[in-house]
Amino acid sequence: MSIRMIALELYRYEKELSSLKKELAEALPDRMEEIQHKINQAMVERNKLKGMLEAKKKP
Repeated sequence: MSIRMIALELYRYEKELSSLKKELAEALPDRMEEIQHKINQAMVERNKLKGMLEAKKKP
């Protein structure tokens, strides 16, 4: 995967995390666990992409 594609996916996950965190703040108690699970999954993927991007930047 190219650096550009990784960066685009990373940006998408950052936006998704921001949206989910806002949703969590406004969520009813019965949906909080579900949203938190989505946040955790998005964070794992974001962290993988960050690692990939860092690895690609090093020669």
